Amino acid sequence: AGSPIAPVETLLDRGVLKLLARHPDVHVDRLGDYTRAVDGRGTVTCSTTSGLIEIGPPDVTKASALRSVVASMGFTADQVVAVGDMPNDLPMLQWAGVRAVVANAHPLLHEIAHLVLPANDDDGVATLVDAVLAARSA
Repeated sequence: AGSPIAPVETLLDRGVLKLLARHPDVHVDRLGDYTRAVDGRGTVTCSTTSGLIEIGPPDVTKASALRSVVASMGFTADQVVAVGDMPNDLPMLQWAGVRAVVANAHPLLHEIAHLVLPANDDDGVATLVDAVLAARSA
């Protein structure tokens, strides 16, 4: 019967898997400043510039998921190329052996990138996949 409205601390303590927070007048890069109540109870990130932040369980990131999948396949981080565009990709990129970002990625990601691909709208990821497949068949 609707979404619960409660303080962030209460929702996190109840085991909520994901919270979304938005403010129409605060840029997404600043919204994280307003999430001090999370205080280690969750992971705060964003995947869009539309003013929406995400709060998930502590230590649950794209990196933790990718690390698990890669290990189950018998590979290691140095054998992984990860591609990202927003701050929620940062832990994954920091973990991967090769850090690729699209040209229109958030500035934080450009700071750590090994490789800059064309923008999302210019098929940046497809360009990388094509190059990898071409190298494998050569």
